[in-house]
Amino acid sequence: MSAAAAVVQPVLPSSSASTGVQQHGVLTADRVAGLLTGCATLHRTGELHAAAVRAGVDGDRAVDFRLQRAYAASGRLDLAVTLLRLTPDPTTVFYTSAIHAHSSRGLHLAALALLSEMLGRGLIPTSHTLSSSLPACHGLALGRALHAYAFKLALAGDSYVATALLGMYARGGDADAARALFDEMPDPHVVSVTAMLTCYAKMGALDDARELSMMKASGIQKEPGCSAVEVGRKVYEFVAGDMSHPRTDEIYSMLERMNELVKEQGHVPQTELVLHDLDEASKEKALAVHSEKLAVAFGLISTAPGETIKIVKNLRACSDCHAVLKLISKITGRKIVFRDRNRFHHFVDGSCTCGDYW
Repeated sequence: MSAAAAVVQPVLPSSSASTGVQQHGVLTADRVAGLLTGCATLHRTGELHAAAVRAGVDGDRAVDFRLQRAYAASGRLDLAVTLLRLTPDPTTVFYTSAIHAHSSRGLHLAALALLSEMLGRGLIPTSHTLSSSLPACHGLALGRALHAYAFKLALAGDSYVATALLGMYARGGDADAARALFDEMPDPHVVSVTAMLTCYAKMGALDDARELSMMKASGIQKEPGCSAVEVGRKVYEFVAGDMSHPRTDEIYSMLERMNELVKEQGHVPQTELVLHDLDEASKEKALAVHSEKLAVAFGLISTAPGETIKIVKNLRACSDCHAVLKLISKITGRKIVFRDRNRFHHFVDGSCTCGDYW
């Protein structure tokens, strides 16, 4: 048994419990690596890990890498890091996978610690390493240091790195630096446009936001926001202002109640995020029917008290929705697991694992 297998032995099923993989016949390293691809449940990962140990292929680099990714995908980041550190001479790819797994879940300090560890080994980051690390930067100082390093590696012009840099500056409130990057992009992605618009809106620079919106409208089509919530093993999708669900009346009744409750907690709708020329009441209504709020309302009326609500959104959540979801988790005593384009958010008792930086 390898050192890595010994460390994770407590989660490995016994031989009798792992008969599900025997149907695959003789397990070679390539076969195990293939079976691990896309594996995201702890039980299945443990089964395949145990099978790899018995077959004597758990030291194979391809197997170890896919085991690391599978443990991370199943939520056991501790085991993923254990495997990483027990892998002889791990490459940049091993570290990048671990950095991305932590950064996307809002575990910023751990992600940056892994980056530091990787650099300490003399490994050179790739564009994916940097684009995964930049969202973990809480301050502009560290972000600027990574920007300088990206220049040194001739990666600053990479589309993924540039988009991550723009997002970092936008979140940090440096609209000038963000706009400079944006203007250098030959074909800005909708993510970059959205980051710039959000940055301008938060700073109150509505004229700049409107100018950018009009300038890019002809060439960039903003992807419509859509939130999916899982209820009873089925997935239900909502867009902003959606009224297509059979339980629309109940959903909007709960939505109205949610708005009342969060206001009682002191929440003030961030109407400055609405860029349209509307009065305050209309802006507030526009914010209230964002897709993730509809998904939460549906989750509240469709699941048992105390049950976790799981939502996935294709775009980044706005700061108003983020604030509302925090308060709803506190008011209802529910845990809300929310995955937007940037990362995982775990809302529990009024706080979020992202530390309000995403």
